[in-house]
Amino acid sequence: MDLTKGHFDKQIKQLNAGLDERFEKQTRILMAYTDQQIEKLAAMVADGFQEVKELLDVRGRVQHLEKEMREIKEALNV
Repeated sequence: MDLTKGHFDKQIKQLNAGLDERFEKQTRILMAYTDQQIEKLAAMVADGFQEVKELLDVRGRVQHLEKEMREIKEALNV
């Protein structure tokens, strides 16, 4: 086995290349996972806002109450 500086440099270069590839692969996996989680979170937030919007939207109830009030007034001749 050749124990020269060139030999060690070559070995280190090969190790670094392998580490770089693994790092890039893990980074791509992590970025894909992060994107999925962000999409899920966005969907949850949108669903939550829709639910709140539906709870706060009382127009139908108000229209129904106004109709009932008119009917009551008509029945009482007010």
